Amino acid sequence: MLPDFDWLSHNWLRQWLDLPVAKILEMLDRFGGLELPVVRNHFSPTDIIQVRQLWAAREQHLARLAHLPQVLCHLDAYRANFFWHGDTLTVIDWEFTGVGALGEEMAAFVGATLLLDHAPMAEAPHLEAVALDGYVAGLRAVGWDGAADTVWQTYRAAMPLRYAVMSLASMCRTTMEPDFAENWSQKLGKPLDAILAQRAAFVRFMFNRSL
Repeated sequence: MLPDFDWLSHNWLRQWLDLPVAKILEMLDRFGGLELPVVRNHFSPTDIIQVRQLWAAREQHLARLAHLPQVLCHLDAYRANFFWHGDTLTVIDWEFTGVGALGEEMAAFVGATLLLDHAPMAEAPHLEAVALDGYVAGLRAVGWDGAADTVWQTYRAAMPLRYAVMSLASMCRTTMEPDFAENWSQKLGKPLDAILAQRAAFVRFMFNRSL
């Protein structure tokens, strides 16, 4: 049985899409962000069509997630929020914690780890495999006997919705806000061209995972 505390989030992904992501996409359209050279240099017209199609189909994906078994999720469990103290793992930043679809946790675990460059894109398939095996093993340990493919399909539905538009927006922002581009480069310790290439590779990776 799921806990029923008032502070738990519900429909977190929907709220994320309806508020910040929708407003960001509206702003990009208003200022022609998807036509900026930084986008055209990294994405084909077909890629941009995929972004539009993903966004247009968001209600279908959300409905699919809502009909899956619901579990308690951290919803921001990725590399930067894990700390080992000897053999003890500490997880921080529980702000988003709430009820989500079985497997939705993997979207943040894989997506944010790649998005924020805690693992190189070349290791993305291995990261996915490790995450899926570990997630399913945890479910098996508490008695779940469902199909591992359910977890995989949830992940494929949730991750692109959560990160694709936001990733494109950050790329556009480097053109519109030079200070942001400089700070981004300094923070990651990489030239801007390398950061943009990594972010574009991440978005295309999500396109290949989207349902």
